Amino acid sequence: MTALDKLRERNRADVTLDSGLNVTIQLPALRECILAGGVPLPLLQKVVDNEGVEELSEEEVAKFQQFQRVLVAKAVVAIEGEATEMSTEDTHVLDDPEFYEIAAYAMREKPLPGKA
Repeated sequence: MTALDKLRERNRADVTLDSGLNVTIQLPALRECILAGGVPLPLLQKVVDNEGVEELSEEEVAKFQQFQRVLVAKAVVAIEGEATEMSTEDTHVLDDPEFYEIAAYAMREKPLPGKA
């Protein structure tokens, strides 16, 4: 195993979601997801700090939802042991609880099993 492989492995884990679905999550680079999702940093800070969230415009909510779709798509690298590359559109096939649980791992709100 190379040093780069070791770095990748520390940010990767097999996870059984509360629904019973088994996924392999590779924590995505947040900066890439922020750019891909078109999320302005002040908006992300509001959401992370949970301040002024109730005052978000529809456009800001849409941008944050797109950011979450990018995060989830990049985080899921295998489903039930089968390697996959999800698109943001593919994230719509996940149940809402699955989507938000994966997003919590990807946002580092929930530690990966065995990696805390």
